[in-house]
Amino acid sequence: MVSQEQRRRQLAREKYLRQQQRRTQTRRKARIRNSVIASVLGVVVVLSVTVFLTKPFEDDGKKENAGAEVTPSASPSKAPDPCEKPAAGKVKSDSWKKEPAMTIDKSAKYTMKMDTTCGEIDIALKASAAPHTVNSFNFLAGKGYFDHSKCHRLTNQGIYVLQCGDPQGTGMGGPGYTIPDENLKDKSLKGGVYPAGTVAMANQYNAQTKQGRNSG
Repeated sequence: MVSQEQRRRQLAREKYLRQQQRRTQTRRKARIRNSVIASVLGVVVVLSVTVFLTKPFEDDGKKENAGAEVTPSASPSKAPDPCEKPAAGKVKSDSWKKEPAMTIDKSAKYTMKMDTTCGEIDIALKASAAPHTVNSFNFLAGKGYFDHSKCHRLTNQGIYVLQCGDPQGTGMGGPGYTIPDENLKDKSLKGGVYPAGTVAMANQYNAQTKQGRNSG
């Protein structure tokens, strides 16, 4: 976390817009390319030559030119992985006995930039609503606690969550201390459901037994 926060947020926003523009241009070029391919395929059909292709062009169930010579399709190629390989380095195993002292300005607006192998993620931190959480993030990031750690859990059903921040990579690790639950009644919550893009702390709370509060 640094000063001149508004400038940082503006630069991050501009970078995000540039990324979106590049992605839009890439998709537009892909559509144009596919249109050209589709036009060429139309000419091939007129010439009574049947070609079977893999996705995105699929058989529509009609057998045209069944008596023509058939050319087998090539094996589908695997889409390239957009993420980079992890940087060399090891995860730290530091541990602290108690929550770090409060050093942030609770009235300030902070942002955090998380560098991943799949790109940068800008996160807005609500210091006034979750001071202990923001202060803990600031402390741990400053110690390099998250460096080289993996996002160990991804669920695509139910709660839809990507969970990161455990150096052990199991969800059972931690920095040695816990922090209190914060901002549980945020106005963005609807029926206890976090909107997409929300960053929240994991804890050991059990809704059935009502045990495990303040274990973030």
